[in-house]
Amino acid sequence: MKTPRRTETSSSSDSIAIRALERGDLRTVAAIHLKAFPHSALGKLGHETVRRYYDWQLTGPHDVVAIGAFSGDLLVGFCFGGVFRGAASGFIRTNRGFLAGRLLRQPWLLGDPLFRNRAKTGARALGGSARRSVGPAENNTFGILSIAVDPLDLRSGVGRMLMGEMERDAQKRGAVMMHLTVAVSNVSAIRFYESLGWKITKQSRGRCAMVKSL
Repeated sequence: MKTPRRTETSSSSDSIAIRALERGDLRTVAAIHLKAFPHSALGKLGHETVRRYYDWQLTGPHDVVAIGAFSGDLLVGFCFGGVFRGAASGFIRTNRGFLAGRLLRQPWLLGDPLFRNRAKTGARALGGSARRSVGPAENNTFGILSIAVDPLDLRSGVGRMLMGEMERDAQKRGAVMMHLTVAVSNVSAIRFYESLGWKITKQSRGRCAMVKSL
């Protein structure tokens, strides 16, 4: 169940406002995702696929906090966090016809090692429980599913603002731990998280698990 929220904070230097995302913002969310992660497996299926992915995270059976950083009316960064039930499997089930159509039009993607690996991960998630959570609520954990900043606004402090807002939300919900995963090859992101007090716990299948105690 989602918690309605209308939080706004601002940066005195850049006049960045943080507010809850709505479905009408998701086309821009998808555009930022594609710019921030140009080689992602999800992005290879196109803008509409990415938009549908975030629509599921926003409207599915999750306890989600979805926030955006706005410079005026322009979205420059976003973050999705909380407890996600079927983040991957639910998305695939809900959009199976659409995804099959995309693959039929782009069959060469199955020869791409990155895409094939992520597809296998998605298939495993689909075979599991639809209510599998990114972070089990019973353990008082809060997961960061995705965070991205427009490349033109990197090093502007937007990422820190988004993560700071997420940490405050996690604490309000009584979470004692935050967690996320990031590609092992994304060294700059790992260093960013470490600068915020996150620690690496393990590495598996090219992904790095990180946690932060609250």
